[in-house]
Amino acid sequence: MSVPQGPYCFEQLHIDVARNTTDDFNPFHDPKRWLRIRNNPFGSTIVLGFQTEFLVSDLVSRKRRREGGGVLSDSLGLNFVLAGLGTQQDYFDELDEFVSFPPVFTAALLSCGLLEKAWQEGYDFEADPVVYTSHQISVDKRLQRALRGNDCLHLLIEGPLEAPAGSGLGNSGTDQQLYHVFGVVDGPAILFRAKVQMAALHTMLAAAV
Repeated sequence: MSVPQGPYCFEQLHIDVARNTTDDFNPFHDPKRWLRIRNNPFGSTIVLGFQTEFLVSDLVSRKRRREGGGVLSDSLGLNFVLAGLGTQQDYFDELDEFVSFPPVFTAALLSCGLLEKAWQEGYDFEADPVVYTSHQISVDKRLQRALRGNDCLHLLIEGPLEAPAGSGLGNSGTDQQLYHVFGVVDGPAILFRAKVQMAALHTMLAAAV
């Protein structure tokens, strides 16, 4: 299935597929729970940040493919490609047995790790929702190319830490938390390193006034 060149529009189906493939149960993306979020300024569910990042990276990849080279995807990664408005044939070919998981997909799994950590600590996502303010991700492309279905990805999380002043979306007056996340594959070897920042929604809204 080909995706039009633009404009690009995410439907709830795309959001549901993306959150299901990455186990992202943040209520901002849930069509039944987003209305329960206190002081939610958004008029509907919102697209996963990693979905948007995939679309951007895919557009860059499409340009590069026209100039030579290519990337492919499989299984849950394939669904994530579709959720990100990508074209599955550009990422997955069963007949050629060629598989290459998109780096943004594997990095997106860190959201599940952060949500699980907060849930185990008793955090109330609806009463005090948080949003990402920045993603900084570095991927080992050699290890990424070697990934195959059923490979295990382990997440190591450090945080919350104090975010550097003035960093991330918003301004220096917004209290933000920093997390270091490492995606580790068998070896062990570090597949990706990520620095992500987030802030409570109410602090973002207060800073915008």
